[in-house]
Amino acid sequence: MLTPKQEESLSKFMSKILRHTPEQFGLELDHEGYCDIQDLLRGIRSEDRWSNVRESDIKQVVGHCPKQRYEIVNGYIRANYGHSAGRLNYEEATPPTILYHGTNTKVIHNIFTEGIKPMGRKYYICLNPLSLPF
Repeated sequence: MLTPKQEESLSKFMSKILRHTPEQFGLELDHEGYCDIQDLLRGIRSEDRWSNVRESDIKQVVGHCPKQRYEIVNGYIRANYGHSAGRLNYEEATPPTILYHGTNTKVIHNIFTEGIKPMGRKYYICLNPLSLPF
């Protein structure tokens, strides 16, 4: 079992690999950003510091991440958001009737008058609030 500090460090490393440099670690992401969890494990273990990491450590990071950065489905893992531009292609979809957007109170007036701007983002991730763990 990882300590909270180790968990945070592994999460940052997983983010780097899955969001920005998968090819550097021998990973090939599909069009939705998934790779086999065993391939990610090999990539992580290629770094001396993480040579003893286990699949259960990856699952601990995924399960404890309050921002839901990762998703595991049928032995495949992906980062849910934050990928380098151009890496993934999501299908366009109609947003829900009620859409929540967390923001700084200093820019609320701008959002009401100008709308939400991409600010360099390629995608916005919309989650069903009923599916969140709080």
